[in-house]
Amino acid sequence: MEINIRDIERKNIDALAEIICNTWGFNDSFSPSLAYKIGRLYLAESLYKSNFTKVAFADGKAVGLILARAENLKNFDVQKSLYLLKCMLSVIFNFEALRALKVFADIERQNTELYKEAAGDFDGEITLFAVDEALRGFGIGKRLYTAALDFLKDQGAKNYFVFTDTTCNYGFYEHEGAIRLKEKEMLIPL
Repeated sequence: MEINIRDIERKNIDALAEIICNTWGFNDSFSPSLAYKIGRLYLAESLYKSNFTKVAFADGKAVGLILARAENLKNFDVQKSLYLLKCMLSVIFNFEALRALKVFADIERQNTELYKEAAGDFDGEITLFAVDEALRGFGIGKRLYTAALDFLKDQGAKNYFVFTDTTCNYGFYEHEGAIRLKEKEMLIPL
């Protein structure tokens, strides 16, 4: 299997939204059409916050992504802003989608509290990290993660953080030298 890491392109959005839907169980909670829209919204919001975006390809198919943010870099991008607005408009008038938006807002509120409690001097963040479940264990996540850490290091970031949940592989992060600073229990009713 040939693995390549490249910048995200518009033509990768559908495959990446599918990975996000599968990773976070959106397909189990919503109709296929709505799950896809919510996956795109989640991706758009993460892209908006990020200034580093990489996609892993296995034999030409997008199979993973990592997004990161270095504090010292300008982050405003008109295209990202318009894409986020478009994705928000695609779900905003859907009652079922409002449930997901409320959950996202609750998660963001919890993350803000955890960030304050950690009281760290963070200058970087892994904003989104997902690998197609069928291809985990082949080193794809390691390559993406290393690329993001190299980016943060090149930008002078010394302390980064990542918010995650119980569906992630904590062992991966710990093996890579990350330290769990805080945790909070939260039931996510998707």
